[in-house]
Amino acid sequence: LTSCKGKFYFYIAAGDYVILEFNPSPVTQIIKMQGVPRRFGSAETCSFELDEEPYKLFVFHDYYEDGALNITGITLYKIDLIGQRFVKVDKIGDRALLWSGYGGGCCPATRFALEPNCVYWTGPNAMHIFNIVENTHRVCYHPSNDLPKLSSEAFWLLPV
Repeated sequence: LTSCKGKFYFYIAAGDYVILEFNPSPVTQIIKMQGVPRRFGSAETCSFELDEEPYKLFVFHDYYEDGALNITGITLYKIDLIGQRFVKVDKIGDRALLWSGYGGGCCPATRFALEPNCVYWTGPNAMHIFNIVENTHRVCYHPSNDLPKLSSEAFWLLPV
């Protein structure tokens, strides 16, 4: 569920996107989206609001033989409600997406010593960083020079 411009947006199965607006009574609109992202394996999804527009993050994965999660791709899409389609996004500027697997948020990257155009999430004993522009994924184990110094200005809690 994403709040944007006074409306709520959420994705349901088979490419349907729901818009819920209170004007003043609840009004629901279902839009059939074109170009629903597909890949082999499963996908985790998360909705974000960027520049007052809804976006959808897809994290495609399968599993290693030991049961560990293997990320096979990450893609961010702008939700074009007028064109009723997903539009792939290959950069988000000086912003970082913080993803928990169930939800997430967006923040100014350099202000909080994070890398621009990146998606951050934590896994068992590690921080994962996916660069949207370079299409690269790296894992940082603590302690690591790859992780920025902890900032007294930034603190993020996401549901797990």
